[in-house]
Amino acid sequence: MDQDNDKIRLKIPAEVARIMSKWGGHQMRLAAARGAVPMSGPNLVMVLFVFYHGENQELKDEALNTLRTLPANILLAALAQPGLHPAIIDLIVKLRYRDPIIMQDAITHPMIGLKTLLFLAKQSRGDVLDMLSHHDEILRKADVIRIAIINNPHTEKTTKIRLGWSEPEADKEPETTESDRQATAEDTGDEPEEEDPERTDEELEDESLSKYQMLQEMGVSEKSRWL
Repeated sequence: MDQDNDKIRLKIPAEVARIMSKWGGHQMRLAAARGAVPMSGPNLVMVLFVFYHGENQELKDEALNTLRTLPANILLAALAQPGLHPAIIDLIVKLRYRDPIIMQDAITHPMIGLKTLLFLAKQSRGDVLDMLSHHDEILRKADVIRIAIINNPHTEKTTKIRLGWSEPEADKEPETTESDRQATAEDTGDEPEEEDPERTDEELEDESLSKYQMLQEMGVSEKSRWL
């Protein structure tokens, strides 16, 4: 079957093929999409997967709803198959990633794909995220998974540190030393002046005005001694 130009090759069992064919008509296929046709767990999951990727929107919607509500034991029966297609595992994970019982088997499945694991690293939380962060074999597959777990907002700080994350240090303003102040004074040609905290702006303004008035009243010879 084709999906978005990517070919997904499935080996369809006879029981599934009968549902996919015209046998029984649309009502039979609709009942299968709702999980109401007796069949094995793995075959039911495959039927739902095929309907989900099919062209009939009604069957697709029903299959999606059924996959979201299927009892865990039916999905676990499908995940117990070592040759389960990675695309089926991916669909199960994206619909049921908050269920730790189902995810325990999905995470450890030999056919799970890197993109599916990356989805879990970014979206999972709680027990599922904890399982993933302790699975050394998965973490060795690609460093991008470890980084995604660290960047997951639900990852605890202790887990981040265990995975190699270090808390960034806060930027500190450099302290100004006496030698720095003297160097600044030398550059400007002035000595650093200390301000009197008890003197108000009004007092400084009055002082400057008094000096200006004194200069105006002095003679030329007296002014030369002030300037």
